[in-house]
Amino acid sequence: MELTLMQKMAISTSDRLEWYRAMSIVSKDGIPVINAVQKMAKAMAKTSHPLVPLLEILLLRQRGGAGVRATEMSFGAALAGMVPEDERMLIEAGEKSGDVGIGLGNAGTMVTAKKALTGSVYSALAKPVGYLVAMILLLVFFSFNLMPKFEATKPRAIWPHSAQLLGSVADHVIVIAVGTVAFLVATFALLQFVLPRWQGEVREWCDRYIFPINIVAAISGAGLLTSVAAYTHAGVPFVTAMENICRTATPYMKGQCMRVATIMKGGRTQEEALCSLSVIPVKFHWIIEVYGMSSDPAAAYSTISAEMVRGVQAYVARLFGLIVGNLMLIGIAGMVLWIYGSMFSISLAGNSMFGG
Repeated sequence: MELTLMQKMAISTSDRLEWYRAMSIVSKDGIPVINAVQKMAKAMAKTSHPLVPLLEILLLRQRGGAGVRATEMSFGAALAGMVPEDERMLIEAGEKSGDVGIGLGNAGTMVTAKKALTGSVYSALAKPVGYLVAMILLLVFFSFNLMPKFEATKPRAIWPHSAQLLGSVADHVIVIAVGTVAFLVATFALLQFVLPRWQGEVREWCDRYIFPINIVAAISGAGLLTSVAAYTHAGVPFVTAMENICRTATPYMKGQCMRVATIMKGGRTQEEALCSLSVIPVKFHWIIEVYGMSSDPAAAYSTISAEMVRGVQAYVARLFGLIVGNLMLIGIAGMVLWIYGSMFSISLAGNSMFGG
């Protein structure tokens, strides 16, 4: 049995995180995970929780019933196709190390990092998007409310040049608004399609210097280090961790993982290999190199990944919230000055604002 597309879509990131944390706790208390799943399924069914179909299929895969034969697959293997593969592999890695609770906890850590990174992007984008909407609404107000009143008393032909230009922009405000939204959506879709596949020296240069590709690269790098930390915490050797990450990675991130392996084969340390990647911003290299000297690699990489996640969050907030946001605010101020300046110049184009 498999989850339907609608059932998968109904399970949110927060649902998975809550479940991973709960399962990790009960597992560490010595309660068999399948017993815990069975009890959760019954309790959640009372409220039609989105996780119920996943838990029911998980039980069928491991215990059988309803025409489904029980299998000998592990808990992690039984989750195949029902949770993101990178999260499932962390659970399976913990299970293979003898502690599925660690694997579940690591999966929860990864989900938390993903939420933090994507949340920081959405939060930082809120201000610039809000300003953009405000600019469009300002133009719409001028186009449909103010401009007709001026045109009714003063022909546009006698308006000053700057006012005529504003009037032309206002005439096409709907086209401009739709075009702006279409451009942003198309740009986002293009980046979503191209960036996971694009490789080469030009891409790596863009990772370091070109906005917004450098943002995507930094987020990918933080995700990579979070995965490395989770595998290391489960007792998985660094090289094996990179191989596991490579299996579920995009073509571009596979290339980054393979570069790490190639550099380490040349005799360099894993910290040096990580610092050679374009998805790890230079400002984070010292963190990797310093903590890499620790005798406890699990604790070291957990600290490194946490530091980089926080650093990327701060970088995104500063870039969008301060720089882009302030530029948009200046744009709104310029738009207001243009409108009021045009209104004033129109009023001076004749004897009075309302009448010749």
